[in-house]
Amino acid sequence: MAGTIDITPKVFSDSIELMSMYIAKMRADDDLDTIPNMLVRFNDSACSSKDISKDQLRQLAVYATDYIYRFSSKLEMRDKYTDVYFTKVIAKLLKSLQEKGIEIFYILDNELRGDRFELAVDLYGLSDAAVVSPYDGKGILNFEEVERRLKSHMAHGKNIVYIEKDASVNYMEQVMKMATESRYIGVFRNYAPVSNCLKIL
Repeated sequence: MAGTIDITPKVFSDSIELMSMYIAKMRADDDLDTIPNMLVRFNDSACSSKDISKDQLRQLAVYATDYIYRFSSKLEMRDKYTDVYFTKVIAKLLKSLQEKGIEIFYILDNELRGDRFELAVDLYGLSDAAVVSPYDGKGILNFEEVERRLKSHMAHGKNIVYIEKDASVNYMEQVMKMATESRYIGVFRNYAPVSNCLKIL
């Protein structure tokens, strides 16, 4: 007899670390609501708990934002369950953290295959982050335009994700300077997605 899996979240990071399991369960049950609603209730309660420090919330925001990239790098099936999970659970979690003054400026510098780049852009967008890259489909944007777009999103209080997907452009130094001089928690990743390593600016 097959055993049952307890899907009840135990710690604040479960909705991030176990997202593959939760999405698979949503798919198996053909249910777009039960798991997201359960996780949102749990996360709302945890986020408002006095037992969780501001530093722990910062760590979760950094971890969640970075995990989206690592998740996108290995995702084998994207469907409506994936998208709903990101819009209902991940976006709500990051919004709750933003409301506590925790804003992320995530900078990704890695070789990304075209389809993986597009997937990462889509999943960050579903998470309600503003994604900026130097590629607009017609060529490479100059830094002044990249800077304008970043500043516009920052002025509106969005979480920021900046991605360079290949060596055709390198604005990293300027973008990292923007991050470090802002109110945001600056995060820089140039390691392969299998690595947990990243740099806090």
